[in-house]
Amino acid sequence: MKKIVNLINRVYDKSISFGYSMLLSKQELGIIIRRSGKNKNCKKIDEWIKKWKPLGRFNKDYYRVFSQYCGEDVNIVPDDLLHNLIEPILNPKRFISTNEDKCLFDKMLWFSFGRFVTAPTYLRNICGSKYDMDYQPIDKCVTDLIPTDVNSLIVKPSLDSSSGRSISFFHRNLDGIFENVETGELLSDTWLIRYFKNNFVVQKAMKQSAFMSRLCKTSVNTLRVAVYRSVITNKSDVINTIIRMGKDGSLVDNAHAGGLFIGVDSDGRLGKYCCNQYGEKETVFNGIDFSNNEYVVPNYDKVKEFACRVADALPHQRLIALDIMLDESNEPVLIEYNIRAFSVWLFQFTNGSGFGKYTDEIIEYCIEHKREATRISVIF
Repeated sequence: MKKIVNLINRVYDKSISFGYSMLLSKQELGIIIRRSGKNKNCKKIDEWIKKWKPLGRFNKDYYRVFSQYCGEDVNIVPDDLLHNLIEPILNPKRFISTNEDKCLFDKMLWFSFGRFVTAPTYLRNICGSKYDMDYQPIDKCVTDLIPTDVNSLIVKPSLDSSSGRSISFFHRNLDGIFENVETGELLSDTWLIRYFKNNFVVQKAMKQSAFMSRLCKTSVNTLRVAVYRSVITNKSDVINTIIRMGKDGSLVDNAHAGGLFIGVDSDGRLGKYCCNQYGEKETVFNGIDFSNNEYVVPNYDKVKEFACRVADALPHQRLIALDIMLDESNEPVLIEYNIRAFSVWLFQFTNGSGFGKYTDEIIEYCIEHKREATRISVIF
């Protein structure tokens, strides 16, 4: 029976991989190529193909597209291989569901930090049950849980709010009642259940640092910090960082909502151009000319240390993309971490190859563990 299930699993994986490589990757690359073009004169593409070929099939246009930004770097990561093989090996599927639950972030990270590292969370709904900030079961109305000195809230799904989906913002009106910024609806337990049903968090909407606010005042602008925990040394290291900036007037910062992103080097210096999700470059955004100014992320060493400590607390995952905000004191606050959608394109549009100096060890490890690249888990 076990052999039959494993065979079905491998066939399923190969079908999904083929579909992603041949259909989805072709579609997404097609849009980028139509809008941003591709490198038609690649001198190292054969060397690049030879390097990645032991891992399986992949779309060659990833090199033609990203070599326009990274240069002819054979370490450019094919996104379809990342999705189909590398992520499932470095971040095993069977451990993801619990680890990505935002309701549990503070509980899982408490041992590493001895404190809460996310925005103050007044209500956690876990599978329909309500818990307070300290994970105690409660039966209070949501409005009774909010301190009187808190005037802004954010409500979001705890299991999937990627790309800013389903996030709602509330502000306390003149009558002292929390009102949805976009729809005018009032916050209540009835509204929460109708809109989210279960698995959500109600958090304080934090004020960001002056530096981050300068990039866009209406959205909380976040650092996307990529951390890799080495399969050789087992030490975590920041391998890439970008800043996502909302478009003036937008409440969210992600690229799918019209925002742009900009590269950050190892010293915290911002790049000279921004990109959208299609790789189209802009040097001026929200009235800021990045090409003629040098901006440095404040407290960046602490951001990197913070990101690595979070990664160390997730021993089953080796490739983690963290979304981190800087509060008014430039202290890092965890928004979320991503362990199933690394989004390497963000970094390869702005910084360079996705894995940098760790590329060879990741390839070698994944070649040795190819049979572990599974998307379903069956336990006997």
